[in-house]
Formats: sequence, structure tokens, C-alpha cells
Amino acid sequence: MPKRAGTHKVAVIQHPPVTLDRRKTLERGVELIEKAASAGARLISFPETWVPGYPEWMWRLRPGGDYKLTGEIHRRLIENSVDLKAGDLKLIQAAARRLKITVSIGVHERDGEFSRGTLYNTAVLIGPDPAVLNRHPTPVPTNPEPTATGSADPTGPRVNTTPMRRVGGPTP
Repeated sequence: MPKRAGTHKVAVIQHPPVTLDRRKTLERGVELIEKAASAGARLISFPETWVPGYPEWMWRLRPGGDYKLTGEIHRRLIENSVDLKAGDLKLIQAAARRLKITVSIGVHERDGEFSRGTLYNTAVLIGPDPAVLNRHPTPVPTNPEPTATGSADPTGPRVNTTPMRRVGGPTP
């Protein structure tokens, strides 16, 4: 019989971000990570597009009629989204390293290499080393999400080995 791994505590964060403010949201995230880790959590999971917040306004604004407001909100969403290659999650990665925990966090990921304007609804898994173990963007956003995010590589999520166990995640 294979040896069974020990028990591990998981924390699911159900606290709002600071909408459209990446820096303040990440600072809040570090506080929440510290609190969960002090209670013994080794895996801490944040919601979909937690950084910089889910664009729930897209379900309410009228195409055309609210163009000026929609444009301003979308500009702020792009400016506060996460560019992984630019190191925009360094605060979370530093907390993961310091506390020796794994973090799953939903972000609006900005394509920093090509268009600079395409956003993806991405789940990011950060290990305690603190490398990005996995990033998985939603392959096909649902109505009306394509007004804020683009379609991504449909290869699917991967399962990653962490110090606790293997961790995988669904499309955000």
C-alpha cells in the first residue's frame, strides 16, 4: 500500500479585491495570505480575476449608449491587469516564498508581449519557491465576457506537483 501524505490545510479567500487597483489588491492579498498561513494553510486560493477585480459592469452597461463610461472603465482594467513577464505578481510571490505556501490566484492577465491590449481571465499557480508553476487562461470567455477578455490557448489546465500534493485547477 502506498504511503499516504499527511493532512494539509487549504484556505479559500472570499474577500473582495480593491477593484481596478492592482497594487492595493496585491497588498490586500498579502495580508490575507499572511492571515491564512498563520492559521496553518499551506495552499491558499483566490477567486476568478481577483486582480484587479471581476468586470461585473459588463453585464449592465449598454453597448453604444455607455461607450464613454465603458471605455474609461476598460482603460483602467487594462492598466491594472497583470503582466506576468513584467513581474506584476512579485508581492504575492514574495509572500509565498517567505511563508512557504502555494497560492492559486485569478487575474486579468495582460498580453505584454504582443498587443498590450488583450486581456485573459487567467488562473495562476505560484509555488513556495516562488515560481509560477502554471498559468491557465480561459479558452473561451462566455457572454458578455468577450467584451473584456480574449480567447486563449485551449490546451487545458495542467496538474502540478507542489510540496503538499499534486494540484490542478479548472478553467477560471
